[in-house]
Amino acid sequence: MRLPLWLGLLMPLMFMSTVLTLTAGSIALLWSLHQAVHPGISFRAGGAFVLMSFASFFGVLAPALMLLNLGLHAIPPLRRIFEENSKGVPGASYDKAMSGLRKAAAILVPPSLLLALIGAIEPWAS
Repeated sequence: MRLPLWLGLLMPLMFMSTVLTLTAGSIALLWSLHQAVHPGISFRAGGAFVLMSFASFFGVLAPALMLLNLGLHAIPPLRRIFEENSKGVPGASYDKAMSGLRKAAAILVPPSLLLALIGAIEPWAS
């Protein structure tokens, strides 16, 4: 069974909005930390901001997909559509998808968090 056209068109939009919202939130949090550590440094699009931005983006990919998957699974009509659509496709069930995303998050989040914190602390700033 194929996904309905409206759902197929809506899913990329939901994915992008979830990833960008979590990325923007983590950048705002990291920028607050940066301002607390370096109160005299104003915003500049330098190495620290680039490091915070890219690390945040890659760090939130798996958690954003997990959050989106959890939200879509909580809506019974969508759950039925996805369960029907995943029949016969190995690894496409909700549990297997979440398990795979947990593994991806375990690989992506720690180094991304470390790089983002290095960018926020910006030890090379004077």
